[in-house]
Amino acid sequence: PGVGEHSAEWDPARVRREVEAKRDRLVFAEGIHDHRETFTTGVYARLEKTLRLYALTYKDRPGYREEWRP
Repeated sequence: PGVGEHSAEWDPARVRREVEAKRDRLVFAEGIHDHRETFTTGVYARLEKTLRLYALTYKDRPGYREEWRP
């Protein structure tokens, strides 16, 4: 008991998606510090997309909403 639950939680395909999503977030977030972007457009848009990328990791979990997809 417990092994099946662990395997379900740490499914290799989901873990790969999580790693890829985290890499994407790091690359994407680098632009937040671009001083040429205005707060109301560039920074807000980047923060919103960053949150959507975080949520994408959990797309196969209960409670995930398709409207969160980036």
